[in-house]
Amino acid sequence: MINEKIKLIVDGFLNSVKLPAILVGTYNGAGVQVDAKLTIPSGQLSGNMKAKLTPGDKVRMLASTGWEEFYVLEIINKPYVMGG
Repeated sequence: MINEKIKLIVDGFLNSVKLPAILVGTYNGAGVQVDAKLTIPSGQLSGNMKAKLTPGDKVRMLASTGWEEFYVLEIINKPYVMGG
């Protein structure tokens, strides 16, 4: 009985927490449109690549635990130069 309650608590926690994930979306100037229901505002984006975004760019992002911050990993199909 106790094991069943613990399992329910753990299942409930895991279903309510947004775990880290890799997301792909399109930048539209105000944020990144991931799908019809999810748009990430520019204020939640971070990383060096954020400054290089232009509307229409397809981006790959890392969503942190809780999905409060999204790190731009790359702009897909757009060459860039790493500099010092």
